[in-house]
Amino acid sequence: MLPTGLLFTCRWIHSFCIIKTMTKKLLCFYIICLCFIAGCKKNQSTLTNSTETVEPSEIVKKTLEANKTGLTVGYIRGINSLINTFFFENKIDSKNISFKMLQFDDKAGLLSALLKNQINIAVFDIADTQKINLILPSSLSILCTLGYENINLLTTDNTYSSLSSLIDKDVYLCEEGSYIDIFFKSLLKRNSIPCSADDEAGRVHLKYGISAAEISGKLYDGKIEYAVLDCVLSGIALSKKSALIKKIDLLKDYYLLNKNSIAEYVVLTNPSYAKSHPNAVFFYLDKIKEGANWIKDNKNMTLISCQKNGIFVTKQNAVSAFDNFNLVIEDGENCKKTVNDFLDFCDLEQFSPSLFYSF
Repeated sequence: MLPTGLLFTCRWIHSFCIIKTMTKKLLCFYIICLCFIAGCKKNQSTLTNSTETVEPSEIVKKTLEANKTGLTVGYIRGINSLINTFFFENKIDSKNISFKMLQFDDKAGLLSALLKNQINIAVFDIADTQKINLILPSSLSILCTLGYENINLLTTDNTYSSLSSLIDKDVYLCEEGSYIDIFFKSLLKRNSIPCSADDEAGRVHLKYGISAAEISGKLYDGKIEYAVLDCVLSGIALSKKSALIKKIDLLKDYYLLNKNSIAEYVVLTNPSYAKSHPNAVFFYLDKIKEGANWIKDNKNMTLISCQKNGIFVTKQNAVSAFDNFNLVIEDGENCKKTVNDFLDFCDLEQFSPSLFYSF
């Protein structure tokens, strides 16, 4: 038997050799997954739907057995839930392309599945897309952006006049690090207004970890004065049509800078899949555009589908969300401009042209 010290040294050398032989890509993949697990909170939204929740360990079996030659799209529970009602209601299929949607509970699992080609397309918040690109540049391709064209400040403070009114006030957001959080911080910075997650004097105090439903209740109860939400969540929060709550459009400054649209969610695919399955890519883009128009033209049917699939808790919530709904989908050159305009506004590094899918 080897002495304890020598045994420890051998084991250490053996471990070091294993690590050193790992490829750079595997190391990057490991790092990005760790970053997502450690740094990205799970979506705490209470929104649900009828698509099957598939754990990462089941993905390969599900996709290989049920959708060998088809198109599989993954998304996070609660993200892009309105557009999904179109796919639920119409049961999208094609003679040549079998279509399936898989729901994930965490971003790390979704990213892992996409990088391994276990799913073909995935929907991410643009803030998460930016993190992915920093660590795994050119590993994925952007197909299009989804934007609801509205980010609102909701307040019960009748004295509110401008962003400077928020200094020394608590402002609630659903998730730290989301595109809404990054946009709001950038908006404050452009107006020379400091902010922080603590209660330091002379700053806007940012508060996280509260759902849209909780925000709605606390606004009505007078427990909070300010919240920042997108148009769909604002619709849910304003579902009681309370005259006590004012809605301030925070995107006015953004559009004054000649921005044509805003990228909130980004649709990603694996470049190898896009190259070998162009018809499937175009099929998805056509259907998601069709879906946005269908929702606008069939609000009653969409409402029924929403209720059936649990996406909105009440009819009132859904109607309010539709009142604020204006989904804009950008692809091609418009997609590049939309993404990089947002990154530029937020002082983030712009994406390389090679990152975008070439039509």
